[in-house]
Amino acid sequence: MIPELPTDIWLQVIQFIPEDELDQLLSLNSLFLHVVLKKRYEHVRISNAHMEKKKSMNYIRRLNDPFVGQLVENLSLRLEFSLIAPRSEYPKLTWSDRIQNKVSKVIRRRPTTEPAPVPSNCESQWFDEIRIIFPRLVNLQKFAVHLYCAPTWVDCESFFEPAWQTFGARLPKLSLGGDIDSVRRIAVAKPHLPALKNLSMEFIHHSQEDTARGGLSLAQDIAPFLNILAPQLQSFRLWCWGKFDLSAFLKSLKPFPHLNGVSVRGHFDNAFQNDGSGMTIFLRQMPALRNLELRLNPQRAGLEPETERPLAQYLISCTSDAQLFRNLQSLQIYPTNRPEGIDIILNSIERSLYSLTSLTVRDRYLNLEEVARVVPALKECKQLLYLRMNLRTLDIDIFDMLSKYLPHLRQLSLALTDNFGASENMRAFLDAVQERQYMTWELTDLGLWQGASEIEQASMDLIARRIPSVKSFWGTEAKHLLPITIITDPFPSFF
Repeated sequence: MIPELPTDIWLQVIQFIPEDELDQLLSLNSLFLHVVLKKRYEHVRISNAHMEKKKSMNYIRRLNDPFVGQLVENLSLRLEFSLIAPRSEYPKLTWSDRIQNKVSKVIRRRPTTEPAPVPSNCESQWFDEIRIIFPRLVNLQKFAVHLYCAPTWVDCESFFEPAWQTFGARLPKLSLGGDIDSVRRIAVAKPHLPALKNLSMEFIHHSQEDTARGGLSLAQDIAPFLNILAPQLQSFRLWCWGKFDLSAFLKSLKPFPHLNGVSVRGHFDNAFQNDGSGMTIFLRQMPALRNLELRLNPQRAGLEPETERPLAQYLISCTSDAQLFRNLQSLQIYPTNRPEGIDIILNSIERSLYSLTSLTVRDRYLNLEEVARVVPALKECKQLLYLRMNLRTLDIDIFDMLSKYLPHLRQLSLALTDNFGASENMRAFLDAVQERQYMTWELTDLGLWQGASEIEQASMDLIARRIPSVKSFWGTEAKHLLPITIITDPFPSFF
């Protein structure tokens, strides 16, 4: 017999019931039915990948039920196609066409007859069934679409039309990813999205993509779509992994008066062709910008360090510009591994000295001398709560500096080189920590990483005993010893 309690109390109690046990309570009453189904269908991923297709088909069948469909808040649609379609997907050629193609190959010319692939019955049915569920998703809040190498028979405009008609007017978050031509075929319809506040776009290169044509698509089709949304967007993520003139694309965009968060990633030598002028114009057109991620690592930097020179020169110019990097609250930046990289970090700090609450230095490992330049520069950042850096080695002097210059810091994340734990450095650091007591340091969360792994728990516990304010490790909710505020990613999550 279930005790009768107010619904709001049951909703609190349910948070502490393990998911496998919660499933067993599904049939008890309508409240448990709703909660269990909501947990099961709140986030849905549909993919045509071979390993996921069966599970996706089960989702599609269940979402056809209006009761289940209205529970979905986040939908991720991932559709990828092979660059070379199976032979059965092509229509049969006539005898004369086959002869003509063989002759063309002999004389090294392209065949004059290039049959367009046609969908198999299975694929056509798959798309029809996905299209049918869109009208059921009346409460969707996030829509992520990844479309890669979409064949010509996929009519993106008609396929997505019921989606925009159902939830387009209320959708606050949208993510579009894939090769430029596939994204273009979605954007060219210019769906009506008056409630959209957060947009993510990611362009992925594939071997048969025409670079010149891709650049034209950016300017003629994707820029107009983005310019319609520019006045209303609050957060924008633009990632590009192809060889396109992204700088020219950014110059064609209108101002973003309400944009407070921007994340730009791409290879400076490929996506920007070593030209940052478009990025500068782009950043100058967002007066409300407070959160910036700028990671433009050159693709060949690891093998050819000299390829970083143009990026370093651009970032020095950019961070010295009085109109840029002002009043930022959070900054993530790759400053290059060149000597001037430290000046890039210092310039960035100086521009937002009295507003910065979160700083992340990406992909550059700092030595003790470099840390000794960066940390004191943050002394006047009284609002700084979160700091993430990469270190070549962890020296006790670094902890001493951090506690001295940043006593107000709440969350610290340090990534160490792979060989740190295997050397005597770790033991020496732990021994030195035992001689310290950081009583005035307000740090509440500490994360130490070696390579891609967390430092062993025993070492973390040992360090935490010398910093009484530390109550959690690595910023994970599950490891909190008591409720504290953890700095969150200012950019919305798109699966």
